[in-house]
Amino acid sequence: SSWFGSSQASASDPCDSRCMFSGCCGAEGAMAEAAPRRVFVTGGNAGIGLALCKQLMADHGCYVYMGSRSRDRGEAALEELRQIDDKRVELVQIDTSSDDSVASAAEAVKASLSGGSLFAVVNNAGTGLGHGTKGAEVISVNLYGPKRVCEAFLPLIAKTGGGGVEGGSG
Repeated sequence: SSWFGSSQASASDPCDSRCMFSGCCGAEGAMAEAAPRRVFVTGGNAGIGLALCKQLMADHGCYVYMGSRSRDRGEAALEELRQIDDKRVELVQIDTSSDDSVASAAEAVKASLSGGSLFAVVNNAGTGLGHGTKGAEVISVNLYGPKRVCEAFLPLIAKTGGGGVEGGSG
């Protein structure tokens, strides 16, 4: 069964985990429905997050909200994604270590949805020690960041009954 297969998030565990990628947005390699499923990916501007955004768009026909802490790095990654399809991607600035930033990002995505719903959220943002990063920042991003994102974005996906909130990096 795929991440977005027949199993549904339960009321007691709305963030239940499922396997990622396979069958995410309908028929493999083609859009199976008129309106693409919308997926938000934190840390989508580099590494695994950027690769996931590319795969969701190119292989699964998804509309991607690419989350990036740095607007400049996000803009650079956005140019790469626009080469796949410039109408199915948006940059959303988000710092998962900040309650205010996560709330602002959720509001921006909600406004863009125009009454629709997110299909899924992927918590990919993460950081490690080094380059001046302190332990408290690592904990705030890698531990509490996904919690903040789940709490802020779950109301945007709960209506679909399809997506989950899962992932991790760092």
